[in-house]
Amino acid sequence: MKYGSIPSENLCNLTKKLTAQFAHNLRAVLPKNAADAGSIIHTSWNEAYKGLVPEEMLAAQTSEKCTARAQRYSECYRIAYIDGEAAGTVCFVSDARDFCTHRDGGEIQALYVLERFQRQGVGSALMQTVYETLGQRGITLFVLDGNDKAIDFYKKQGFVFTGSELNEGGVTELEMYKGNTAQRPPEGFVRNLLASFPSYYTFFP
Repeated sequence: MKYGSIPSENLCNLTKKLTAQFAHNLRAVLPKNAADAGSIIHTSWNEAYKGLVPEEMLAAQTSEKCTARAQRYSECYRIAYIDGEAAGTVCFVSDARDFCTHRDGGEIQALYVLERFQRQGVGSALMQTVYETLGQRGITLFVLDGNDKAIDFYKKQGFVFTGSELNEGGVTELEMYKGNTAQRPPEGFVRNLLASFPSYYTFFP
């Protein structure tokens, strides 16, 4: 069986080789660059959530608060740069929170890519880092109800709705889950990597 022109038996090895190149300098966020992660999250909230969450909630999500959170939990974050610019960040933990449906796996607690860097493979590369770190464990995440762009992205990554949701402050988040993360990469992932390999993306701590 083939994935495009790539035999399926070679696909996982190819993906690992390509992502190894990207992941070589990809590290947990450090205090010196936590402000980059904070800026991505703050900007992404305003880009993605305006009209979906109360204005007071947007206003409360300041860049300073986002940066402080990234500094406090820096070991959980990864950050991606393109041509020296902070483009996207992901925060994940190896143990899902107690209220998650699947508590025996990991959890992605935040994933943001700035609008101008979307549809360039950044989100997929960050997701692949999570898969590589957590191994074959399942992964839970929560996505804002109405955030159709994010929902479509996660579906393409292989996540499905569990039927559970969180309701807080007038905002509803829908739980999604992906089982065995050792399965083949999502549609378009290898194509995006090949299109940008080897010099387009650079990842820094």
